[in-house]
Amino acid sequence: MLTSTRHPVLARCTIEAVERVGVTIGREGIALLRSCTVSGTGPHGIFADHGSAPSIDGCRIENTTGNGITARAAAEPRVSTTVTSAGGHGVTFQNGAGGAFENCDITGAAGSSAVPSRRRPARTLSSWPAACTNPGTRRSNALQNLDQGMAKPARLSR
Repeated sequence: MLTSTRHPVLARCTIEAVERVGVTIGREGIALLRSCTVSGTGPHGIFADHGSAPSIDGCRIENTTGNGITARAAAEPRVSTTVTSAGGHGVTFQNGAGGAFENCDITGAAGSSAVPSRRRPARTLSSWPAACTNPGTRRSNALQNLDQGMAKPARLSR
């Protein structure tokens, strides 16, 4: 768990075969994860707790039994990363969490690719097609609903 108030940085790390959460950014934590791989975790690859504001840049989150990234209770992650083969949702927001997403690739999630908070939708730094997909990934109607701030699960497909 990252709980430092000094803005910890994880760069070019591999976190794998973790029974629980791969990386937890603690309450109101600010952290930078850059070019890391989080693989083979339990309920969450990365978990952003209440009020945290992590930057997750160029990482790969894969083969989680649960969600790839979970943001909870006013967390504001800034994400530019890849989530693949999540056993749950690719990205999920709970209890008013938001965030900004750009150049994300979410594929192979057993659940929805992105599930917004019912209290507040996630923000994007640019439009959803450019922000959360690679060129070749088809934008679904559910993702258009998410872009419009509706609390409806979205699904990306190839």
